[in-house]
Amino acid sequence: MNHLGFLTAFLVTVFLSCTSSSESNTAVQKGGLLSASDFAAELQKLESATILDVRTPSEFESGHLSGAINLDISSSDFESGVKALDPTKPVFVYCLSGGRSSSAAQYLRSQGFTTVNDLQGGILQWRAAKLPLEQGVKAAKLTGMTQQEFDALLKTEQLVLVDFYAEWCQPCKRMEPYLAEISKEMADKVKVVRIDVDANRSVSDRVGVTVLPTLLLYKKGKISWKQEGFIEKEAVVKTLKGAWEG
Repeated sequence: MNHLGFLTAFLVTVFLSCTSSSESNTAVQKGGLLSASDFAAELQKLESATILDVRTPSEFESGHLSGAINLDISSSDFESGVKALDPTKPVFVYCLSGGRSSSAAQYLRSQGFTTVNDLQGGILQWRAAKLPLEQGVKAAKLTGMTQQEFDALLKTEQLVLVDFYAEWCQPCKRMEPYLAEISKEMADKVKVVRIDVDANRSVSDRVGVTVLPTLLLYKKGKISWKQEGFIEKEAVVKTLKGAWEG
């Protein structure tokens, strides 16, 4: 498969969901979709394995698993990078939330890799499990908004709808236009706040964001509703009206 064909398939997969697709553990190849704790445990059992981070270089530099190599799945160099890997060695692949690694895992299996383990929920779940990351130079700079700044946003009589997103997340991009519409159409009732999880790690970790996109609705400073994954505008508006009138 040429890079264009693979990249098209990859974009379709991530467009449908930023979360991991289910993997069959009964496939001919070994490995499968593993929780963060199982992923870490399997790594500890092996003396030799390939740890593959398929995020962008800037994401990789912000913090990655120890010993990981970076092959950006959206890069034209991805396929040639895969060819340079040893297909007989177990591969542990991950991204931020699981969508890109799911596509990468499927591609690796199609290329004859015998053992491919995919981190369910990606780095978001890894951090939620409080597992260690190799801290890059940029890691300390990407804490972003402080908890005090976030709490200040919630001190209002309005409802506060917080959208946790990432620039690469296709469902997030699909929701962005209608969230802007809601911000204008319901300006007297709702304040819409969008927070990039890549740039605001501290806040997203503290509130437990493990899936993208995630919407949190705050009423009088407390969470009254949570939505993980894509949702249509009509459902969000209905929820907001119910929360305002309730």
